Amino acid sequence: VFQDMILIGAFRCVTVVLGLIALKHIAVSFVATIKSSSPLFTVIISRIMLGEKTGIWTKFSMVPITIGLGLCSSFELSFNVFGFLCALGTNIFEW
Repeated sequence: VFQDMILIGAFRCVTVVLGLIALKHIAVSFVATIKSSSPLFTVIISRIMLGEKTGIWTKFSMVPITIGLGLCSSFELSFNVFGFLCALGTNIFEW
């Protein structure tokens, strides 16, 4: 149990640090938009790590999320690649 708690705590620590780094480089609204794509990352990571298959309707529901994230990223005035990757990292480590 103690080893699991250390792992969960380390992941949470990385999530907070990446979020703060992302906020340093890009706008708060853009970070929130990127973090709203977390359902997409949950589906992808659960497929990779657990082998869980998702239904066709779940996959279709990810299309608007992906398109919206792409549109927001392409027109964001404060876009910074490093900040964007850090914000995406928060989604990965929150899983």
